[in-house]
Amino acid sequence: MKKHLLILIMFLAYGAAQSNTSIDAIRKIRLDNLERNYLNKTIRFYIPGSISVEGELLKVTDKSFIVSENNSPSTYSHEDVKYVFIDPSFNDLLMVFAISAIGGASSYMGALILKDKPDAAFKGVATSAGAGIAGLFAKAGFYKPIKIDISGEAKI
Repeated sequence: MKKHLLILIMFLAYGAAQSNTSIDAIRKIRLDNLERNYLNKTIRFYIPGSISVEGELLKVTDKSFIVSENNSPSTYSHEDVKYVFIDPSFNDLLMVFAISAIGGASSYMGALILKDKPDAAFKGVATSAGAGIAGLFAKAGFYKPIKIDISGEAKI
């Protein structure tokens, strides 16, 4: 009986919370967060017609983005924009190379520990494989665009 009561309470709490959620309020909060966190940073988004726009974010108003393209401000409506992307920077690329180098060095050390007097070919293969695998994982983790949802839809 307690289990059923707990499930009923959880269902009612979920229903009550979602009925008061406004898509416009969520969208406004996300746009405010975008402006606060990424002001004067390069953003990218798609306007209707699948046209990609890239520029430095100057301001977010109630109806539009103001971005600097080629050192001149441009205004784009964000009514139909669902996602904004922040592309990886040079520092993210350096992070990938550093992790790849650490992977290669640790694989080299592992080859020395694993095999008594390893030959040059074994050390080379171990180092290359370690650096390559670490680089792939680092690229997947650090060198990808950040996708920011500004649609206002609450994902459950």
